[in-house]
Parts: sequence; C-alpha cells; structure tokens
Amino acid sequence: MDRRTQKTRQAIRNAYAALLLDHHASRITVTALAREANIDRKTFYLHYDTIEDVVRDYHAQILLKMMDYLEAAGFFENRPDISCFFTACNRLIGEEMAFFQYTAQYGEDAVQWQEDTAELVRMIAERYEESVTVRPEVLEVYIRLLIAGSKEIYSDWLRGRLKFDIEELGRIATDAAFEGFSAIMR
Repeated sequence: MDRRTQKTRQAIRNAYAALLLDHHASRITVTALAREANIDRKTFYLHYDTIEDVVRDYHAQILLKMMDYLEAAGFFENRPDISCFFTACNRLIGEEMAFFQYTAQYGEDAVQWQEDTAELVRMIAERYEESVTVRPEVLEVYIRLLIAGSKEIYSDWLRGRLKFDIEELGRIATDAAFEGFSAIMR
C-alpha cells in the first residue's frame, strides 16, 4: 500500500475515533467521517465500502499496535514478564483513549470483541508456541484469561469505578496475575 493510501486510511480511522465519543457508533455516517477526515465522500469510497469496513480496519490496527507494544515492552523475550503486558495495555489505552472510553461506556459489539480476542490470542500464541511446555489449547486458556481479566479491569477503570491512576492499576494487575490471591491472604 502506498504512503498516500496509508495516510488517507489513517485519517479516516482517526476521524472514526474522534467521532466515537460525540456520536453513538451506529450514528456515524460516511458524510460525517469524510468531513472529520477532511476528504470527500468519493475518496472515502476509494478506500472503504462501508463504515463497518472502517471499524474492522480500526480494530485490526489496534491489535497490530498491541502486538508492537508487547514487543517493545519485552513481553516476548525469554520468560514473559506480565508487567510488560500491562505496560503495553497502558500505552495502547493512553494513545487510543477515545476508542477505549467509548467501548467502556457503551459496550462493544460482542461479536467484534470475540473476534478481536480470538485474533489477539492467536497472535500471542503464535509467538509463544515454540517456547512453552503446554499444548496449544492450554496456552490459549492462559492467554484468554489474561486478556479477559485485563478487559474487565480496564473497562471498570475507564468507567471511573476503579480510582487508581493507570500505572498503579497496571502494577496491581501484574501482582494479581503473578501471585494470585495467595499474595494478599493473611
């Protein structure tokens, strides 16, 4: 994909994220997206067929960013450090706050969440498949638990139900993932 195409698609995705908090996702129109992205409708249709295509592309880019941030945090080096996972989550949420605030406030499409989770599990499992001692389906359980728990705590944080700063939340989540309840029991 050439640079101009990438730039236009990024502008459309950015427009989608910007419009999320002002509008319910189902009310975002091609006209509104084009206006926010500073393009015309015809240009939109050169890149996407529907708003749903933008949503799928946006979600795919979020997953790729997460993998990049996991890599940058050192999550895939030797023995994984769970704190690297939460460092990556914090960075992604910080950069994509509008998207995550919207999904926490309005809930996300359950089917899209399942697809995103399955894809992220696949991507992470693929990176670890040669370096673990468990069957692939067992590895998937570990990864799914980490992702599902993370989604819940970050969603509650974004809704204002957890009164920590995001770094402290990451530290608490890391401790819980590493130590479990045994670390906090008398």
